[in-house]
Amino acid sequence: MSDNNINIAQELLRLTRETIIYGFSGIAVRVAGIILVPFYTRTFSPEDYGIIELANTFIQIMVTIVILGLDYSSGYLFYQTQDQDRRKEIMGTTIGIQMALSLLFLIVGLLSLDLLKISLFGAHPDGRMLTILALLAIPLSVVFKFVQIMLRFLRKPKSFSALSVGAAIITIVLGILLVVIIRFGIIGAVVAVLLSNLLASFTGIVWIHHWVKFGIVKELVKPLLQIGLPLVPAGIAWWALTLSNRFFLRDLDSLGAVGILAVSSKVVMMSSFAVNAIQMSWGPFALSLKE
Repeated sequence: MSDNNINIAQELLRLTRETIIYGFSGIAVRVAGIILVPFYTRTFSPEDYGIIELANTFIQIMVTIVILGLDYSSGYLFYQTQDQDRRKEIMGTTIGIQMALSLLFLIVGLLSLDLLKISLFGAHPDGRMLTILALLAIPLSVVFKFVQIMLRFLRKPKSFSALSVGAAIITIVLGILLVVIIRFGIIGAVVAVLLSNLLASFTGIVWIHHWVKFGIVKELVKPLLQIGLPLVPAGIAWWALTLSNRFFLRDLDSLGAVGILAVSSKVVMMSSFAVNAIQMSWGPFALSLKE
């Protein structure tokens, strides 16, 4: 057997192994999400659950915009070079751009807090605090996703899985503590996710800081944005297809309908773990072939 055939076989074996690891971690994260459902449904009304879902949906949509498609463009540039210092600069510039935009969105959101609160939560008594927490969750979610992407580029599926499952477990513990035991209500549910992202992001940065040179390198901004920006509309369209129904249901039916949809979606999402696992492993594998 030729060396090329051996290398291809080894890479395919590695791809299969990584896909399996991502698959098991995906199942674990989804199961963890379902564990909270019976606790929350006994505590919250469907309307309350609908409010939580709207907050989470807003965060996910905003994170998609803030990422600017740089999760793809950084991967492309990352595998274009074997220079480790250059790779560190690419990833440092990526998170630098994303955090700058996150902070800009946070400031604009806080300045237009009342308008944003009415748009998202109407006259809900906790609307103002929920809006503030959702805005704070955006930069934390961006950092968490960056760490996950970095671990994928480094081909470290076990570390990725440990971080993702750990964050899910922390969310469960904090959710039960803040919502069921202390009874902080809707605010407690959102704070649980926010604190989970904070702890996971801090842990992740500690893990990957050796592979990132934090700071924006001006000459890398243009190529990163040239590749990434055209992908933003596709990302927004995907989220619009999968999440915009929450807002339509809110306006055409009720918050209770949004809450019921949110609960059922968690169960249905269990079936998507295989597709997600392949997506997680395939991107770094395909880009690494350029090496």
